[in-house]
Amino acid sequence: MGKQRDGLYYLVALATKTSTINSTSPKKTLPACNTTISSTNLWHNRLGHISPHRLNLIAKNFLNFSAQFHDVCPVCPLAKQSRLPFSPSVISSTKPFEKIHCDIWGRYRHPSISGAYYFLTVVDDYTRFTWIFLMRHKNETQSLLKQFFSYVHTQFDSHIKIFQSDNGGEFLSLRSFFQDTGVIFQHSCVYTPQQNGVVERKHRHILQVARALKFHAHLPVQFWGECALTAVHIINRLPSSTLSFKTPFELLYSKSPSFSYIRVFGCLAYATNVQPSQKFDNRSIPSVFIGYPIGQKAYKLFDLSTKKIFTSRDVRFHENIFPYASVQPKSTIYPPHTPSGPIPLISHDINSFDFSSFTSPPIPPPVSPSPIPLSPVPIDPAPTTPATDPPSPQPMSTLQTYTRRPKPPPSLPPDQPPLQPHPSLTDHPPQPTSDATLLRRSTRHTMPPAKLHDYFCSNIYSHQSASSLPGPTKGTRYPLAQFVSYHRYTPANQSFVAQLHTVTEPKSYSEAVAHPAW
Repeated sequence: MGKQRDGLYYLVALATKTSTINSTSPKKTLPACNTTISSTNLWHNRLGHISPHRLNLIAKNFLNFSAQFHDVCPVCPLAKQSRLPFSPSVISSTKPFEKIHCDIWGRYRHPSISGAYYFLTVVDDYTRFTWIFLMRHKNETQSLLKQFFSYVHTQFDSHIKIFQSDNGGEFLSLRSFFQDTGVIFQHSCVYTPQQNGVVERKHRHILQVARALKFHAHLPVQFWGECALTAVHIINRLPSSTLSFKTPFELLYSKSPSFSYIRVFGCLAYATNVQPSQKFDNRSIPSVFIGYPIGQKAYKLFDLSTKKIFTSRDVRFHENIFPYASVQPKSTIYPPHTPSGPIPLISHDINSFDFSSFTSPPIPPPVSPSPIPLSPVPIDPAPTTPATDPPSPQPMSTLQTYTRRPKPPPSLPPDQPPLQPHPSLTDHPPQPTSDATLLRRSTRHTMPPAKLHDYFCSNIYSHQSASSLPGPTKGTRYPLAQFVSYHRYTPANQSFVAQLHTVTEPKSYSEAVAHPAW
């Protein structure tokens, strides 16, 4: 019936018989055994539903048969079908405002200075000129688009013919408006943003430029709206390869754009104070340049003192100084009296600021009762040396420490002697050095307060350096002043420690209510 070759049986007899029948009776068609088609389907299934082109190569080079595909495989579309390629984006209009593309960007997690979370983008298909409008809510889209239609009709004496957008509900709700004005409404298919690719790519370009402006000026994230507006203002004046290296401004207004008024975004600017209230008022207002207002020949500025936005034409710029570049990061601990928002440092040269001249305020001593000696320790006064005066000791802060001791028995005899110091404090008293000046102490016998009967009290004199003490430290075996010092702290840390001592904890509800921090 057949011959085996490479693991397959070829039905030679049937093939010969079929060929003989076909040659003797050409008018009668008989069903023949199509071995090549069955082999094609078999190997197609064996090789994991391989594509026809690759199966044809394998059959020709390794399997010695010609692959022929006559039947549609029902499994391949279910397993392999993907989206069809999109046609390249080209300018399909012949004049401005014949077709516009529209989309909404947002919602962003941080509001802008004006409280916006979104911006509406409108791109003209012919000129690629772009307009954006900051919005707090998406329901502002309808009013903004109607105003834009009126703007185009009034300023350019033109009518918008085609409106292209996605399937957003803000645009679908304008169907009746488009029908009344005769505008063709084209919207993309579901989950197909590629059909609105002109404005999608424009969003990417806007965000790239806006991020560059923000990072270069070190502005807080609340300025993202002004960064986006300024980015669009710049993009409309840049040449594009899509427009044969012409600018959108040139195609829309039929004239070349001017670059003489462009300044570095976020730099330090001084606006002239045109209405000083008195003779010795400031003649300029330090501010940050944040954009170009619409409808004014002026600059948009952010006042660093009042935190308000204003416009002015009398401005002097320092384009290499950025006030917010000196703001400390969020991880820095601010003093209690500092506002929550960052306050920029205004200086003409941030890099030339001398941090070595920074001196921290002195650390105030904590409030504590006056030290009380436990036992009279007579000390001879220091001998006078008329030849040379001893160096004046540096100011010291008195710290009082308490050590818990066992409670005394409940009943004491009436003739109980006064409380004596611990033996460890008197067995081996420290010996004064020869060059140290001894301090005079009172010989009058004193008693500790009754509230300290359960504690061993000792007085410690702390200083920045133990070596500068005028005499040996008394009152404790291990003086804290010899092991704790502030001289290794940085100026910023010393200032922080000093501020900690200034914080007063309220002792009653009325005191706590008086301070907003509590």
